[in-house]
Amino acid sequence: MRKQRRISIMVAVFFIIQCLSLATFASNSFASTASVSVEMYNSNTQTYSNTISPNFKIYNTGSTSINLSTIKVRYYYTSDGITGQTYICDYAENQSNIASSTVGQIVSMTNQTSDADTYLEIYFTSSAGVVLPGSYVEVKGRIVSYNYQNYTQSNDYSFNPTATYYQSSNKVTIYVNGVLKGGTEPYPMRGKVNFLSGMRRKKALLPLALW
Repeated sequence: MRKQRRISIMVAVFFIIQCLSLATFASNSFASTASVSVEMYNSNTQTYSNTISPNFKIYNTGSTSINLSTIKVRYYYTSDGITGQTYICDYAENQSNIASSTVGQIVSMTNQTSDADTYLEIYFTSSAGVVLPGSYVEVKGRIVSYNYQNYTQSNDYSFNPTATYYQSSNKVTIYVNGVLKGGTEPYPMRGKVNFLSGMRRKKALLPLALW
């Protein structure tokens, strides 16, 4: 009886693993074929400002509808040491108002660069629906701190001081199911100081006789 029960459990576990694998495969396959793009401009182009205001148009350039809940867009900038930041969505349209289904989270980057230590990630809840082929979603909002401190925008990776309306930017990234579909992520700085620091740590771990 116990042996039969163990076999039944093993079969059930195997079945669950197979189902999860198929779901992951289907998700990755969809992400690899989904075709999207993003355009951006900054409403506020002042060098010093207490508000960062990136606006986005997210296009479905493929032939099938895409669930907005699978799409994420990232805008990279330097926080200038400012804490208590938040994103306010002022407008989001997908044939109807979806502002309540649009979320912006502020993320501190693990691999930081001289022009990007933070990013704004825009994503959507399931109630946002789908973006149809040949259509787009428009999102407007702003990043502020709790006490409205000034940011320096001129050293921000994604900032475009010359655009007055939507245009393509390779410094804003877009993802479908976590797969990068457009734009270039900031490349982490790996300077000589960090390398030497790592060497010192390794040296400290080795026996003295080896040095």
